[in-house]
Amino acid sequence: MAGDAPSPDAGRSRPQPGPADQQLIARLLSGDEDAARLLIERYDRLIRYTIFKTGKRHCDRDPGWLDARANEAWTAIVSALRRRGVHAIPPKIPAYFAAIARNKALDAVAQADARTTVPFDSAAAESGPPAEPASDA
Repeated sequence: MAGDAPSPDAGRSRPQPGPADQQLIARLLSGDEDAARLLIERYDRLIRYTIFKTGKRHCDRDPGWLDARANEAWTAIVSALRRRGVHAIPPKIPAYFAAIARNKALDAVAQADARTTVPFDSAAAESGPPAEPASDA
């Protein structure tokens, strides 16, 4: 359920068996879909935890909000890695991924908050437009 908080240790990095992150990113940049899958398996909890902590009230309101933001974050991560290229792989990959996820979540929160409607004041609407002052002619 989207309103349930991920475990407190969800965002902590743990040693993972398998290829090093730099190797996986190099493979991803050369078109290896298995490398993308492994990176997602390794860091999806971190990405989702970061998004959840940034936009908790939106996660509580809309069960699909977290999934949509996670998909946007992963798309942005892959795009950013491709722009940087294989020779500019960031040294602190978990922090780099979390920063992108947080920025995507902050953007989504700002957009959602901007769309929030102002409550309608029915009493003011029933009284009609304000009366114009009488003019001395």
